[in-house]
Amino acid sequence: YHGSQLAFAERYLKHYPKTQLVTLQIGANDGRLCEEKSTDGCESELRATLTKIEKNVKHILTGIRDKAHYSGQLMLVSYFPINTDVFVQIGTQMIGSGEKQAAKGFHVEYADAFTAFSNADAQTGGDPCADGLLNVLRGTNPVTCGIHPSESGYALLAHVVEQRIRK
Repeated sequence: YHGSQLAFAERYLKHYPKTQLVTLQIGANDGRLCEEKSTDGCESELRATLTKIEKNVKHILTGIRDKAHYSGQLMLVSYFPINTDVFVQIGTQMIGSGEKQAAKGFHVEYADAFTAFSNADAQTGGDPCADGLLNVLRGTNPVTCGIHPSESGYALLAHVVEQRIRK
């Protein structure tokens, strides 16, 4: 497609108004950009980044509800822990908290992937890589994982979403 993901979603939902469920994960790219641009891993820019994410959530949900006139079920899926770094985990939870706040008034369900991943990898000390929830990067020794879910991780995400779907 050409243009923004939001513009595509708006066109799609106008063309397919009987779509029953739209899931969204918003904010991680903003967090990663902040980490890369700042000299302190985003610590000094965290509040501004969270504010930007919340603004983006409202903008996206407004586009879906008001411009696309979508009245079906919307589900915001939280991010999951990608490692055992406490600062990263707290930042991930703060993104989720801000997203939930920004989504108020848009009739959005919230799927808590963070807690599901945390519970699933409790036996490995909270390491989603060691538990097989993240894709292993090829050719890394010792084994290193990326930031995207493995098949097991996607299955867990699907289960979390399925538990929140309105019947």
